[in-house]
Amino acid sequence: YVNSTSGNDSNTGMSASPVKTLEKAITLLETGDVQTTGTVFFQTDYVHKIVQINPASEPSMYFTSAHTRHIVFTSDPANCKTFEVALSGTFAPSGSSRFYGVDINLIFNGPETFDYINVRVRPDYDNLLYFVSDITATVPLTEGGEASYTFKQGDPFYANYTFTKTSGTVVATPVPYGAETEIRQFYYRVERIRYFPHGDDIFEITGNATWDVINATDQAKKGHVALPNVTGYANDVGSIYIHPSGQVTLGAGSWGGMFGYNPLYGGSPVDGTTVTIKNSPHFTCCGGPYTNVGNTGETYTIIFDESANLTVSDLFQVSNAGLVTPNCKPISPMDVYVVMRSKNVTFNANCYLDDATAPGRGTYNLILDGPDAYKANYFLQGFNTLKLVNMDSISFDHSLLPSVGYSEIIIEDDEDTLLWYDSLPTKPVTIRIEKAGSEWYSKRIPVAFCDNPEIMSYLNEAESAAIIGDLVYSDDDMMVYFEIPVSSVIYSAPGVSESITVPDSHEYDSGETMNIPALGQTVLNDGRFFAGWKHADTLVVYQPGDTYTVVKGVNRFEAMWGYKINYITGYESASTPVSLVDEKAYATGSEAILSNDLCHTVVTDENGIEVGFYGWMVDNKFYHAGDSVQVNLTTPPVKAVWAPVVFVDANYAGGDSDGTFDKPFTNADLTHGALNAVWSAYPSYSYGIVCFKADYVWDARNSTLATVPDTKQHMLNLAAADKPILYRGVSDDVILSFWDSNATKTIYYVGTLGETGFDGLAVRMATKSQTRFFPSYDLYFGPNFSVCLTALDPSNPAKTVGIDPMNQIDTHFVGRVYGGAWDFIYTGINSSSRSQTYYIGTGESDLTVNVIANNNINSKCKSLVYINSGTVKLLHVAAIDKINSSNYGRVVTGSLTYVFKGGIIQRIRDYHDESQQNHATRTNPYCENLVRTLVFDGYIGSVGYDHLAVNLNANGLDNLSFINGANVTFTGENIVMKANANGIVYKDAGSSFVGVSIQGIKSNYTSGESLGSTMTVASGFSVWNGDAWNTPVSAKFITGYDEVSIPEMITTEGSKVILPNDLCHAVVIDANNIEVGFYGWMVNDKFYFAG
Repeated sequence: YVNSTSGNDSNTGMSASPVKTLEKAITLLETGDVQTTGTVFFQTDYVHKIVQINPASEPSMYFTSAHTRHIVFTSDPANCKTFEVALSGTFAPSGSSRFYGVDINLIFNGPETFDYINVRVRPDYDNLLYFVSDITATVPLTEGGEASYTFKQGDPFYANYTFTKTSGTVVATPVPYGAETEIRQFYYRVERIRYFPHGDDIFEITGNATWDVINATDQAKKGHVALPNVTGYANDVGSIYIHPSGQVTLGAGSWGGMFGYNPLYGGSPVDGTTVTIKNSPHFTCCGGPYTNVGNTGETYTIIFDESANLTVSDLFQVSNAGLVTPNCKPISPMDVYVVMRSKNVTFNANCYLDDATAPGRGTYNLILDGPDAYKANYFLQGFNTLKLVNMDSISFDHSLLPSVGYSEIIIEDDEDTLLWYDSLPTKPVTIRIEKAGSEWYSKRIPVAFCDNPEIMSYLNEAESAAIIGDLVYSDDDMMVYFEIPVSSVIYSAPGVSESITVPDSHEYDSGETMNIPALGQTVLNDGRFFAGWKHADTLVVYQPGDTYTVVKGVNRFEAMWGYKINYITGYESASTPVSLVDEKAYATGSEAILSNDLCHTVVTDENGIEVGFYGWMVDNKFYHAGDSVQVNLTTPPVKAVWAPVVFVDANYAGGDSDGTFDKPFTNADLTHGALNAVWSAYPSYSYGIVCFKADYVWDARNSTLATVPDTKQHMLNLAAADKPILYRGVSDDVILSFWDSNATKTIYYVGTLGETGFDGLAVRMATKSQTRFFPSYDLYFGPNFSVCLTALDPSNPAKTVGIDPMNQIDTHFVGRVYGGAWDFIYTGINSSSRSQTYYIGTGESDLTVNVIANNNINSKCKSLVYINSGTVKLLHVAAIDKINSSNYGRVVTGSLTYVFKGGIIQRIRDYHDESQQNHATRTNPYCENLVRTLVFDGYIGSVGYDHLAVNLNANGLDNLSFINGANVTFTGENIVMKANANGIVYKDAGSSFVGVSIQGIKSNYTSGESLGSTMTVASGFSVWNGDAWNTPVSAKFITGYDEVSIPEMITTEGSKVILPNDLCHAVVIDANNIEVGFYGWMVNDKFYFAG
């Protein structure tokens, strides 16, 4: 209970002992079981003052302190109290022309409901206004005439003045305005409020509450003597927006413009955001996400509840985003679902799209829920699909549907919904049937009624439904049914000599979900272990207990057998044993991900040195945790590698630091010297670890190891030690901050000058701006690594982080990125003798990468990127290549290869930015001689794909492969191959792709591409030679020596082959024991030089 009059914050908060402040009430509610709902009950009216966090640099403020408990703000239903929100700050990027309005991002910092309370938002009347700069104006003199007067920066800004001239000096005297009796200083108006329900929290305004602004108009601001030309901005509050995220319910209030938004502060709406609109709240616009907000595959739902009664403007954000017909298309990558349950919603004329789909963008989809919601005026142009839920038998007239969109009609199997066709449809339509719950209502679901059997010529079955059942027409009752056949699941154990009892075969309804069974016998006589069930068609391996959706027909599962990994720590018999056992069996020939379970383990070795886990040794080859090794009968034991550790704790006050766990260094600058000393005394150690016992701030302006070169103020260089270094925390939540303490920050590169790793901690960049690691040598981010994006303090926000190997020194750079949240990962360096390999994700680790691309540089190297797990939001199989005045486009050659083995790839583009790649001043062809390759290696999932027709040259892939059971569903645009000299596509028999076609760019390229025929999908190679898809032939290169080899070249009959020079520097010993070198090639008894 809160009572602003008689409450006391030392009270208990009970009704008879209320506290005085809201913050105290929240503090009390944050004790105990915070998973239950709590209530703040206002016994009196209340004024809640909120101040901007860091008004010098950002507009953000928090509605309350952070809270986990769901809190209901309420008062007496019979006498609702007023809850005034006073907004205070000075962040005003709009300047004096907007009469010194403050810009506000109001972030709600926990789950909240407002019920039986009247919320009124206003400026803070005590947030007084001062001149932010000198302003010189012509002013009237009381004695007559005019003079020039300068209002000085920092002086109070009053509503009215009189001016007199004394001894040649104009003097301003504040006086009351108009009929007012007292002198009044202006306060900051609120130029703009953006409400941010934050994260995935609950934000609810019930129909019993109100939420408005107090928006007084001050006539003194109109034509004020200091700003005589400013006649607007006299009201207290300018524009209002709400940007939903999480579970938002708006049952009342005035919200201005509503749409998902992604400013620097506040953040994008989370995946699954749902906005429920009840009753009659007011919006100036009410729509989906704004331009580029959100990510591919994420969803944003707007529900108009049964009680909704309002007019909706700009649902698709056409006006808000400034779209112009005929180019009104979806603008966000998110998929938006609009659920209509009310019959009392009106859509304005600006609720339309010219196209229902666009490359790299999500779609808007209409769901009509309940018979009251079936209204023709809800069929807006621009919805991509229409879903009918809880309908009765409805007369369905296709002529009511716009010509744009409505690619699918989705019917939920709810027992009632039925399309009634009085006449045949006006165009073919795709029908998709979905379950209403976990099971089908019946095995013969009514879909439509039509007395003309030709209806079947107009109803196409969606691909997702076709694997479950079939649409059939019944002459008996003139009904179209979706029939679900009975399917079988069969188990076998092929390739096993002994008798194995497998689970019995079973019949299921197609589309039914089942649990994969266990196998009774898990070990064979030859020592192999049961490793799971492989689906015979898709090649996906399932473990017992996994769920599987049965498809129509026969579903075959085959038992897989393999081996276990034998980990040896070397300390199994120590006084405090350290051991690691992996009970998982790996199928023969598959890969095992090496464990990171010892990440934070430290022991004392036989030399009396504290050593920590660094990685693994397999058959005398070093592997990092998270790397993979192939498993078979001969796989040797996996042995732990231990390295000396020095510890750092800035809070240690013992005064006797020596770098040990008990006596850690307080300064990280001492760590390399200590490790160098250990390595000198014991040369057998190959690596070292610096371990932080608590959060540590590394000040680049006051360090001998993390330094800023005088000539490169944008760089922070992390010095190399004598051997590779791994930076680690004693636990994953330790934060290592790289801090630019300079008042004017300049750092946005962190150079690692030696082979460096980070794992088991979080890194925070308190630097100038978006900051990139700039490695000279190999770089490792382990599975337990993370990026901290929480500010170091209000004046030191955390910056996003990327990786850029443009500064590599080694001939070959390896970047292992197994954890973290990355803004970008770049490839590329301007050297044909350099190569780069990235491993993104371990196959199990979860990380995110916003962008992967070849950097915006001239580049000649070979780059190879394996993506094993995590989420990649946007991947460019291309270079960024921005235009600038010096080079008219970058020169990018070499190769860029992506191998997709796992994870989520939201979108792939064969370009970066259309305006840059087709810039009018570009003269250098875009990626023309960059060999670009995509390999889907066992990858299963959905991927968006965008293609750009480039003006100067053919733009497309050189190589595309689907192998090892890859099953890819593409959305977006067709994949385009270029013939330089040939575009090669390979698909093995167990792999598949759907959703797009593959086309080639014709070789008669002038300006603007001309696409050739679509490739016929078949197993094996398909080759585009610039004119047609041809049967491939292979040119094989026989070296005669096992030590050297060249892979075969795929081409087409009649095509020219440039004989390779890959063996230029090869030397071998022949049968005569003579050293011989490569000289050239012999073809059909005729000699040819390389080239």
